[in-house]
Order: sequence, then C-alpha cells, then structure tokens
Amino acid sequence: MGSIAERRILIVEKDAHFRDFSAEVLAERGCRVETVMDGVAALDAVDRGIPDLILVNVSAPGALAYALMDGLRAQRLAKPPRVLMTTTALHHSLARAHSAGAIDVLYQPVSEYALTTIVEEVLDPATDERTLRELARIRHALRTFDCVGCGAAMILLQQLAIAPLPGQRRSLKVALRAAARERLAGGPVTREVALDFARRNRVVDPALVALALAESL
Repeated sequence: MGSIAERRILIVEKDAHFRDFSAEVLAERGCRVETVMDGVAALDAVDRGIPDLILVNVSAPGALAYALMDGLRAQRLAKPPRVLMTTTALHHSLARAHSAGAIDVLYQPVSEYALTTIVEEVLDPATDERTLRELARIRHALRTFDCVGCGAAMILLQQLAIAPLPGQRRSLKVALRAAARERLAGGPVTREVALDFARRNRVVDPALVALALAESL
C-alpha cells in the first residue's frame, strides 16, 4: 500500500468525539482532513474540491448518508470519491451500503490501527472498488468488522481450503504463519497469540484470522 499523505479526506460526523478522533489520527498521517456535521455541508465541501475519500456516519443529520450518496451520483463526477460509512448500530447492512455505492461499513468504536489501515487499503490506487467490496464482504461474513488488509491472507486461506495434496496444505500454512509473524513483528505465532493481539488492539487482523481458521482445516 502507498502513503496516504496529502490525500484529501472529508469526514461527515455529528459526534464530536469520533469526528475529532478520526480527524486527528488521519491528519497525523499527513492527510488533508476537512470535517463537517451533515450531508448538506458535505455536498458543499465536494463542490469546493473533490475529496479522495468520504468517511460518513450512516445517521448524519441534515441528509442521511444514503441521501449524500444520491447527491454524489447526481453530480456525475468524473472521479467520484470512495466512501466509507460508519455507524454504532449493527442493523445497518453492508448490502445496502454497497447498493448505495459505498465500499464498507465500519462499526464504532474503531481502533486507530483499523481506521488508518483500512483507509490506506481503500485509497490504494492499485485496488479497484469491486475488489474492495469483496474484501468487505469477507470481513462481514466472518463478523470481523475491522479486519484490514485482507487480500493476500484471505487468498492463501481460500487456496488452503481447496488444496488437494498434504504438501500443498503444509506450504500454504507456512505462508500464512509468515504473514502472521510479520504482523506480530517477528514474535511467536500461535492461535492464542493471535487472539490476544485481537483483544488488545480491538481489531482482528486478516493474517491472524486466516491463521486461526487454517488451524481448523
């Protein structure tokens, strides 16, 4: 993934705590962050300059996130911003977000690690929106809502599930452990360590998810 420095991010959020938290975290990584409190102000901000990413609360007042999506489509932008939705309520479905044009729904509270890594993933120009939505579906199917950077680890896991030969399965597990070891800065890699990492960081890392699932195959 490339750097997100200098990328423009628009945060649409009424809750001051999450608005300030997300703005500070992303600004520290060099992003140019603008914050607004409702969807109407968000469309005005887009008129002044198209952001690379919009982070919008599903229940943003003044115009709901879905109305904001309608407004963005009506503008027929040559390069529309990628959109992440946030919410504290689990009843907001990923399918509805996808049908509206968003990439994913993040459930608050979101850890700093998860927020920055998923923003990097979404802003990676090498990854198209179709792939990003598929990775989001994997996250939600596993109910690991802030699982990030999924690509390689999940592909390895899928290959492991269909590998016909014991030797292939062993080599794929070795690759998964290597991916997990990189996440853990070279420390020991066990299922228990993966689970402890998830608890401490309030995020389920994809390589660690894949490793834990691989142990049951």
